[in-house]
Amino acid sequence: MLLKTLKVLTLTTAIAASAAVPVYAQNINDSAPLRIVVITPPGGQADTVARMLSEGLTQSLKRPVVVENKTGAGGNIATEYVANAAPDGTTVLLTSNNHTINPSLFGKIGYDYLNSFEPVTQLTRGPSVIAAYPGAKVSNIKELVELAKGGALSYGSTGIGSAGNLAFEMLNKAEGIKVVHVPYKGAGPAVSDALGGHVPVISVSLTSALPFIREGKLKALAVTTQERWPDAPEIPTLRESGCEECAYETYLAILAPKGTSKDYVRALNKHIASALKSPANLEKLASMGVQPVVSSVEEFTAMLNTDYKKAAAVIRETGMSVN
Repeated sequence: MLLKTLKVLTLTTAIAASAAVPVYAQNINDSAPLRIVVITPPGGQADTVARMLSEGLTQSLKRPVVVENKTGAGGNIATEYVANAAPDGTTVLLTSNNHTINPSLFGKIGYDYLNSFEPVTQLTRGPSVIAAYPGAKVSNIKELVELAKGGALSYGSTGIGSAGNLAFEMLNKAEGIKVVHVPYKGAGPAVSDALGGHVPVISVSLTSALPFIREGKLKALAVTTQERWPDAPEIPTLRESGCEECAYETYLAILAPKGTSKDYVRALNKHIASALKSPANLEKLASMGVQPVVSSVEEFTAMLNTDYKKAAAVIRETGMSVN
């Protein structure tokens, strides 16, 4: 009788324990909608890429894939939301350099850039460009450095902690100069003030400045990628200009909540690669001034760690903060 009672208790305990542990459906072709949570508002580059993926993944996964924009706090609101989402294969995050910059830039965030997530893939890469108002007496980085050593000089970017801001601060450190940062709320206002001569130099995405560079309204001094950018091969890199450690690229990427199954993540990685590299989407990405990457999970994880360390070093050394 005692043995029978113990067996019943054991069975009851096991059932209760299993009921307390969530069991998540991790089928890549699950019928539940897949949400791509984007850190930026509709209309921008990240949102455009998300909608490209949404269309392609809806077709290949045979399930609804929807885009949800959650803006605010430099991407922290969307990122924390996904970090706390159930790892059931229904929610992913589409983010950018904010993901590896914000942990050092903000005093406190509600997630760990790596340990709160399962990295899925890097989607794209792109350059920032340092460009000057034609009235400024600079045609290259060497002349910029000399001008900065001779007196006060400022540069504009799309905001504190932006990719352009970090790249220029790397240049400041490498050359022992102090070009003063003027943060703007987006590339549009920064470019507009440079065109008007209100700020002599800017460090922004190449896409936002290239039309004006081609028209001769801005002078391109250097791009921030490791090598010259294919769409603007005439512009030298910061490395060519003597700043070996100044390369800093922009990126877009996909991450899933921690606990999402490895098999699901790898399957999603393959579907994303197929969707992003369709002929139509390759053409769209080229028009946006970025290149597709679609790295493996391991490559992407390594990139996140490298980018985090590089951003953290710049932020620490400059005392950069948004608080």
